[in-house]
Amino acid sequence: MSQQRVNIQFSIDIEELPNEIERLVSKFGDELEETSTIYSELSEDVISIAGLDEISKLRISLARADHILDDISKITNGYIQLKTQNNSPTVESEPMNPFTPNSDTLNGLEEKLKAFTNRVVDEQSSKVSNNEQ
Repeated sequence: MSQQRVNIQFSIDIEELPNEIERLVSKFGDELEETSTIYSELSEDVISIAGLDEISKLRISLARADHILDDISKITNGYIQLKTQNNSPTVESEPMNPFTPNSDTLNGLEEKLKAFTNRVVDEQSSKVSNNEQ
């Protein structure tokens, strides 16, 4: 069996959440039973290649159980955050847009525009002076 893991994300109706948590808890219990079975079959000669293989299988089973608990924890945490946000008063504010000009950027732009305008006027005056000569 492959030991690679992949994160997935999907949504369910909030009413389905208890069933999903229950499914994961049941899956965790099944994995603990598997871990217990592996442990009960652990050879007495742990200091061997076979024993090392058995220890490896035991660790993998424990890791699977831990991943399931981590999933349950993350889902429950997200649910609690959702409930907390829904129960707290919301202050409507527009999201911060980094491209929305503020007074500092507008002042800087005004200064640059004035400098540019003065430079263009100076260049045109210089051209007119050169043409008259």
